Amino acid sequence: MLVEFPLRWNSWTMGDVTLLPGLVDAHVHLVWDGQNPNPEGLRIKEGVPKSTLRAARHASDTLHSGVTTVRDLGCPDGISFALRNAIETGIADGPRIVAAGNAITMTGGHGCSFGVEADGSDAVRCAARSELHRGADSSSSSQPVACTGWVRTPARSS
Repeated sequence: MLVEFPLRWNSWTMGDVTLLPGLVDAHVHLVWDGQNPNPEGLRIKEGVPKSTLRAARHASDTLHSGVTTVRDLGCPDGISFALRNAIETGIADGPRIVAAGNAITMTGGHGCSFGVEADGSDAVRCAARSELHRGADSSSSSQPVACTGWVRTPARSS
């Protein structure tokens, strides 16, 4: 079947192929090295400049694997905001990033090392507004709020 396209669109004859639309990964942490048993410890040790470069490499690898949009649900130091903006302006290569910024967690909860600790509904609302002000794309659908511990969160003594 031949389909007529407006002149502003490009078309290609590709033979017997299957085309797949861009994929969406709805939960990533581009700043982390997923092959490391302690990715957050590595991020802390490396510091912001090297973590930013790592996130940029992960973004490029993600795009080249067919993922065209990601939701980065917990990235400290404004790295996901800067990377999102760099991709949008053509400075860096990567997928569209819906950036949540810092995770919001209860004191000592999951993500306390890379997030903002907030106890109670007023404090959580304040933290969410702060992330929106810093550049988060959304607070209701993409802002992670961690209410419990998790297997990767080391126990802390008070």
